[in-house]
Amino acid sequence: MSTKNKFISFIKNVFKSPLTYILLLSLFIQKIVYSKYQSYSFSGDTLSYLSDMYKDNIFLGKVNLYRTPIYPYFCKFFELFSSKANLYDNIVLGQKVLFFIGIIFFYLTVKKLFNKKTIPIITTLFYALNPYLFLWNTLILTEAVTLFEITLLLYFTVSFIKEPKKSSAIGMGLLQFVLVLTRPANIYLVAAYLLFWVLKYFIEKKNTVIKVVKAGLISTVISIIIILLYCNQMRVQHGHFGLTSVSNTNTAITLIYSGLYRYGDNKKIVKDIDEFYVDGDAFTTWDALDNMSKNNKVSDINKFLKNAKKNSGFMYYRYLIYKTFSVGTWNLGTIYSIPIEGYDSYFLTTVASNFFPITFSIVYFFLLGAFIYLLVYLIKKKEIEWMIAALFSIIAGNLFLTIVCAPFEWQRLSVISIPTIIILIPYLITEVFKMSTEKTKKKNNSKKKNNKSSNILKDNLDEFFKYAFKFDMNKLFREATDNTIIQFFRYLFVGGIAAVVNIGMLYVFTDIVHINYIISNVLSFTLGLFTNYILSKKFVFQGETSISKTKEFIIYAIIGVLGLGIDTFLVWLFTDVFKVYYMISKLISTLIVFVWNFGARKVLYKFIK
Repeated sequence: MSTKNKFISFIKNVFKSPLTYILLLSLFIQKIVYSKYQSYSFSGDTLSYLSDMYKDNIFLGKVNLYRTPIYPYFCKFFELFSSKANLYDNIVLGQKVLFFIGIIFFYLTVKKLFNKKTIPIITTLFYALNPYLFLWNTLILTEAVTLFEITLLLYFTVSFIKEPKKSSAIGMGLLQFVLVLTRPANIYLVAAYLLFWVLKYFIEKKNTVIKVVKAGLISTVISIIIILLYCNQMRVQHGHFGLTSVSNTNTAITLIYSGLYRYGDNKKIVKDIDEFYVDGDAFTTWDALDNMSKNNKVSDINKFLKNAKKNSGFMYYRYLIYKTFSVGTWNLGTIYSIPIEGYDSYFLTTVASNFFPITFSIVYFFLLGAFIYLLVYLIKKKEIEWMIAALFSIIAGNLFLTIVCAPFEWQRLSVISIPTIIILIPYLITEVFKMSTEKTKKKNNSKKKNNKSSNILKDNLDEFFKYAFKFDMNKLFREATDNTIIQFFRYLFVGGIAAVVNIGMLYVFTDIVHINYIISNVLSFTLGLFTNYILSKKFVFQGETSISKTKEFIIYAIIGVLGLGIDTFLVWLFTDVFKVYYMISKLISTLIVFVWNFGARKVLYKFIK
């Protein structure tokens, strides 16, 4: 085909594509909306990006205490060829261009997910015509760039899950890094994708896919290393190990606004806050923060905040729970633009809410639905539904950090959840429908499968009682077996010995060595876990010979880390919140973690085998 014919074919395809008309419609709607609102709005963030506040050169190893470098350099790029008169207009234009590119990637993403043509068109329209999204372009704020970055991350993630390629895997790692440096609250993405790569590596059976997974894992690890180096540079220059000091500021504001700062043990700092803060007044929290920061050392403030949170106990977590439910009726999006005279923001907010009627409570509902679906899928198919798991992790992590870490402006900080929830809702509904259809088709075979399962359970029980009544200790304890009943019987003894080590060492570390009970619990649990691993390998799961030692160790490490988290949380919960004696708390948590360890190990063995 000649160049001319190729060009003609390309033009025809452009006019045939629904995306072309979505872009034109979005351009038209935005033109109307922008005519009723100011071309751009000044903000404190933007002024700091372009003022003397951000003069640090990251390429010379200099880092700013308050701002990460991505967005400031985005602004400075336009500063290179703009005069002061049109600088902001050019930055807004750049953001608008990014939004339209984001529409293209969003459409390509949903097109990969859905077979029916109508769903990609409808979901892309929700994205492209949403004032909650495109009005960020009229603000010189981080959200406009973050939205573009999350659409790219979604595109690479969906592309990789559908067809694993090194380019997609490396792109995912790079975008995690960029998203974190654009907004530090996105740090959870690195942890989520690291877990994704690790699980993929040990569950995936195809060698070709494992090689691609390694590329993604390496790119994520490199991102983590660079982030840690950035944090260390922050520590060297400013004495704060972190991406910015904003996290400390947010913690302080949260404690002040909730009134929990009064649980702090520094009366001088409490007095400094009381001098300016009026209960329930969000504006005075900043005045109180400035007064506290001006009159006290950073080390004293950090110690005060830590003790205030600790001494408030369950009150702090009750406040976070209250925050979670209090925003239930709020729409996930919000309008930040300043209207021109004659048009108020309430009008556009009403229109936007009718077009995009998704509140936080609706998001909670679909997250719960996604979580239940993942569990059902895991139990039924012995596999992870990677697509829903990825979408769930992005939204859940974003909302969790938004509520826990942000004192105000929750809708602004949860903006990356909007494109993700637009994809999750229809995808979850279609997948649930598919599962129900499969259930109907398999209904006739269910009785046979149930009978087979019953026979397996009966055979396992018969075998166990046969050896038990004969007191055949060799069969009951020594010989390798896949009989779950016998394995659990052995595990009762193994777990009991490990529990004695665990609980006994907790008492030794806490009451004799006088170590804090939480630290003691971590140490004792580790010793108990090591005991459990050695005895389980020798007496319980010695029949799992098809699993390599490396994979077996990873299995136990994953179970152990999660078990440690469950154990530590339960010990803290019963001891600090419900005021139960710490040894009783340990006994309760040990029983729960005992069941977790055995069940999780059996399930993971089936996955990897």
